[in-house]
Amino acid sequence: MAIFLTIDAFLHASSRSALDSAQVAAFRGTFSMLHAAATLFSPTLSAELKREIAKRLVRVAPLFDGSPLLGAAVRLLADPTPLHRIEYALLYPFGRLMVHALEMQDHAVVLGNLTLGGVVVPSAEQTPRPVDWEQLRSEGDAMARRASTNNPYGYESGFYERQVLPKREAHRNSRPDSVFLAELREAAVWDTLELLIRALREHGATPLFVCSPFKGVCRLQGDVAGCSEYRLRGNTGLRTAPADRAGDIRSV
Repeated sequence: MAIFLTIDAFLHASSRSALDSAQVAAFRGTFSMLHAAATLFSPTLSAELKREIAKRLVRVAPLFDGSPLLGAAVRLLADPTPLHRIEYALLYPFGRLMVHALEMQDHAVVLGNLTLGGVVVPSAEQTPRPVDWEQLRSEGDAMARRASTNNPYGYESGFYERQVLPKREAHRNSRPDSVFLAELREAAVWDTLELLIRALREHGATPLFVCSPFKGVCRLQGDVAGCSEYRLRGNTGLRTAPADRAGDIRSV
């Protein structure tokens, strides 16, 4: 199983408290009711892990306003008193029915897109051939250079002029190494990654984490904000994560 991560989420401190309305709205864009239900009513995940996941989901409680069943599951799992355990056990059969219903709905949508949307063309000739990675890399580099003509960081020229250049001086020497390393170590996304790794282990999966470097962003932070560590860790990805967190990645 390959899981793609964005290192940007690890390079900024984030709160572990409840999210505000704007953050919840942003999270809603990638939220899956099916996967939330399958996790909260999983027959294979341990009760301890589901409790920890529910505690994280409490931060985005407004997402469950349209689903009283999932909202109740989050509340009961996050605070597993004896009474709440009984209530969750009573909800569990209905939760499993919900998971199956959402799965059938998902299958129907996919099948509809494949058959009605013209996504699959069985008659099309398909000739397998090896991928020329060097050519693709060369073409990508050339495309990036054409789009970035006014800065050495690889930003698209228009974006750099509108969004980066006006703020450049205001951010000069604003993020020394000590601040950056503290933010990296305390980023709340580590908690989410740890829960993901635990869930994969309980399912018997062996994940491959793929993390692309953010060279342009990190070089800018190094040159302007005075953060040499940002450039180092952003260019090399999670391999240079803090020692007390790196073991979570190397152990899978």
